Amino acid sequence: MIVFITHSKNKLLEAQAVLPELEQLNINLPEIQTLDPFKLVKEKATAARQHSQDALVIEDTSLYIKGLNDLPGTLTYWFMQTLGSEKMYELAVKTGNRQASARTVVAYLAKDSDSPIIFEGSIEGEIVQPSSEAGYGWDNIFQPYGLNETYASMGHDLKVNFSMRSIAFQKLKKYLDYKKLR
Repeated sequence: MIVFITHSKNKLLEAQAVLPELEQLNINLPEIQTLDPFKLVKEKATAARQHSQDALVIEDTSLYIKGLNDLPGTLTYWFMQTLGSEKMYELAVKTGNRQASARTVVAYLAKDSDSPIIFEGSIEGEIVQPSSEAGYGWDNIFQPYGLNETYASMGHDLKVNFSMRSIAFQKLKKYLDYKKLR
């Protein structure tokens, strides 16, 4: 059994598209305020170990807007809560540079281990005018390069083929298969 610690049903469904055996544990973990996503997931993994000795997965997904010197980064949740999609879009437009990258960093803790193994997935794209209210988080303002729609517009079944989260979880899956841990 591999436990994925998340509050988000959407994140769980996206991760389960790659690793169907993931089981959700919906608990609050302390989240340090840092711009380093690797440090963030390692700290969360350490805190998660206190709740379970099973194999654990913790992730952080962030949006990096080039015109904002790669902010909001790991503070994306707080920016979105405060500004919302429309204001985030307007802010990116005002900088003159709407290029962005979306990054997921996953920490995997093997059963009874305290040393996380880190996997990363990222997608380059741009911030666009909000497409709809569908999706979650900033899905309605991020459009990956080479695609003609935002994550929110493409829906779950298509998004899992192009998302940073899917890339990170594919790397985790390859590792687990190689180590014969699943």
